[in-house]
This record gives sequence, structure tokens and C-alpha cells, in this order.
Amino acid sequence: RLFLNASLDDTANINQLKAFVTDTLNRYLYQHTSEVFSTLKPLKKTLSISLFRFHYYFPDQKLPSFYPYISGGYFEAPILSVDSVILIGLDNYLGSGFIYYARMGIPRYKTHWMVKQEVPVDVMKTLYETLPYRRGKARNLLDMMISAGKELYYLDAVMPDLADTLKIRYTAKQLNWVEKNEKKLWGFLVGQKLLFSANFMQTNKLMQDGPFTKGFDAEAPARLGEWIGWQIVS
Repeated sequence: RLFLNASLDDTANINQLKAFVTDTLNRYLYQHTSEVFSTLKPLKKTLSISLFRFHYYFPDQKLPSFYPYISGGYFEAPILSVDSVILIGLDNYLGSGFIYYARMGIPRYKTHWMVKQEVPVDVMKTLYETLPYRRGKARNLLDMMISAGKELYYLDAVMPDLADTLKIRYTAKQLNWVEKNEKKLWGFLVGQKLLFSANFMQTNKLMQDGPFTKGFDAEAPARLGEWIGWQIVS
């Protein structure tokens, strides 16, 4: 009922469920998911530790129930929060080289992170989105950067042993680039008077995802504003 949200006494709904579980693509995804996630023990262990820390920092926040499932390739939302339940679409984490992702036309910079190590990170991010006081209204670039920085700082708190590369989804080379060029980034933000800019074209370039940030070196990763916001909050 959680997935169908309809009466199981209705034959049409039963047929809809049958069509889903017998669909060729879904069976293909299920087979590969069973191979990649042959056991869920490591995932459960990591989540248990992170949830313990989450409860420590947010004792009044009720913890949801968790259900892994096959989403049928719902890559836009691999983790879903529905009422007091979090659904984990494991078929969205089958590895960067999983051939189906390429066939779907998913960009390489996205498939690089469609790995099982990212599952607990995305789950904890989804939990963050359930917090009623997580962020205020973003009026300018600085607001957006700090908002993004708060989420990453939250990950520092609930997943302190996790590599920074996994938290922000930067490769080691990209993380090294932003650390080496932090002074230049600040010079650019101040020199171009961008911190308090509400111009979408200006702010979007520094906050949107992608293979790189336009206007910088080819090695400059996307979402530079997120990383700067992380440093501000930290």
C-alpha cells in the first residue's frame, strides 16, 4: 500500500503490481541490485551509527522507517521521504560503470557517484530535508552558499568518519583544486560583487551541478558555492 497508495482489493491495482514485478527492465535491475547488494549489513551498520548521531543532535525528531526497493530507474529521486518512511532505490547505486546508466544518457559526472558508498550519504541528506528549521529564505548568493554549507556541516556532524569527497561529491583531484584555489575564489566573489547578488545567471553558475564551473580552469569542479559555504559555516 505504501508504493501503490490504493486498495489491494481492486483487480486493476493487483494487475499494476504484477506488471511492475514482471517488467523486463525491473527484473534486470533487480538481478544486478541483488549482486551489488548481496548483503545489506554494511549499509545498516553505517546508517545505525549515523542515525545514533542524528538522534543526539535532534532528539525531538522522530526517526523514520527505512525500506530498500527497486525504483525502476527513478534516477531523479533515488531516495524518497514519504510521511514517516524513507524509501531507498538501490538500483540507483549499481556502480559508475553500470551499462544501463550510460544507455539512459545519464552524464558521466552523475554516474560517477551512483555507487553504494553514496547510499548512506543520500539517506542522511534526505533526513536533513525533513528538519523543519533547516534553512531560511535564500535572497542572494551568500544565502544559498550558507544554506548549502549548513547541510555539509550537518554531514560532518552525523558522518564524521566519511571522506569529504563523498560528502560533497568531488573527486580527490577536484577537492585538491578548491583547497588550493580558495583565495582566488574569494577574490573572484568579492571582485565581481557576487556575494549579495540575486541575479540568477550569476548565482546559478556557482551553485548548479555539472562537470565543471564555467569561467574557471577546466579542473574547477561544479558547485563552487557549496564548497565556499561549507568553509563559511565550518
